[in-house]
Amino acid sequence: MSRSTGPTSKPCSSTSPARASASERSEPPERRRAGGRERSEPPERRRAGGTVSRAVWLILVKDLRRNLRNGFFLVMGIITPLVLAFVFNLVFGGVTSGRLDVPVGYLDEDRSEASARLGDLLDGLDDEGLLEVTRLERGTDPAEALGDRDLTAVVEVPAGFGAAAGGAEPPVIGVVGEDDAPTSVGIVRAVVEGFARESDRERIGAAAAAALDVAPPPPATRPAVALVDRDAEERLDAGAQIAAAMASLFLFIISLLGVNSLLDERRDGTLARLLAAPIPRSSVIVAKILVSVVLGVASVMVLVLAMALVLGADWGAPLGVVALVVALSVTAAALTLLVAGSARTPEAAASLQSSLAVVLAVLGGGLVPLPDGGLVGLLSRLTPHRWFYEGLRSLAGDAPWTAALPAVAALAGFTLVLGAPGLVLARRRLAP
Repeated sequence: MSRSTGPTSKPCSSTSPARASASERSEPPERRRAGGRERSEPPERRRAGGTVSRAVWLILVKDLRRNLRNGFFLVMGIITPLVLAFVFNLVFGGVTSGRLDVPVGYLDEDRSEASARLGDLLDGLDDEGLLEVTRLERGTDPAEALGDRDLTAVVEVPAGFGAAAGGAEPPVIGVVGEDDAPTSVGIVRAVVEGFARESDRERIGAAAAAALDVAPPPPATRPAVALVDRDAEERLDAGAQIAAAMASLFLFIISLLGVNSLLDERRDGTLARLLAAPIPRSSVIVAKILVSVVLGVASVMVLVLAMALVLGADWGAPLGVVALVVALSVTAAALTLLVAGSARTPEAAASLQSSLAVVLAVLGGGLVPLPDGGLVGLLSRLTPHRWFYEGLRSLAGDAPWTAALPAVAALAGFTLVLGAPGLVLARRRLAP
């Protein structure tokens, strides 16, 4: 029997470690540790974050392009607020700034001590910004001076005024005014009537003193009082105040273009196709909210820049203004989300949102001045518009941008209160 000369094989010990096969070496460590079962997240979940951001971006760009081509945004978001702001500033700019500068001519034909006192009174009102007084030469025709000197009214003191002031008959002061400026003429007339009443009291007092054989009382003089406007440092520029009122009003209308499109697309059938896409439903709501915010910020900032460049409106610290505009735009989007989630049709949502925009603008005190106390003052502070105006006033003068932070915080509170239920209602609208 022949003996094999080949190499002998040795059995492997069961306790010796086995070398990993090529397929095992190619597996990731997580799978080998799990006993060959894949524990890594599926590709769909790993790409969820990127899918949401990409979906939001695509919807945002699509809606912005559509709205920028739409004439509604151009008219209601840019042209109308600009035109109204310029018109209101032209008509009421002097009233809101505290200066009227009514052009008045003063014709003193008497040149007495009494007429000099009236002239001093008018000069004082000139210094305070109520009137713009022009002294006229003797013999000037008041009616002709209105057109020749571009005056609104002429105050004429006739000769013998001083002598009549100390007699029994009341002196006469003439006021000639333009028919097309009744308000300004009424202001001048009220000033002259006040002076005439004071002159009557002095005349009656002098007559009584003469009858009683006592010394007459000294003539009344205007007290030398230094007037200090404590709110001057927190007073918003006239142009900025009017522009802020227009901007806040139309901002809450413009915000419809983003969130309210959920109802438009639901009615047109495009929302169902959008929700059928492999994207989270929350990305649709986020994109619509961002559309409202971006359009709102763009509308307000165009108005802010136009008023600053054309009319020289002083808004204060730019960073604070931007923070207030963004905060108010987010609040407007939150309100629109609540309205769109409650309404059944786009038309109903647009009607309700427009009504709320006007009511909030009025209660906020931007369109008409409102008192701080009482029920009206309380209702005013329950509107985001009021806090937007308060924030702008806090930036007046040389205040830092951080002065607007309390108003920004208040607007953030409005956003939470309005946005939380609005988000719930909007998600129900997207439910299959």
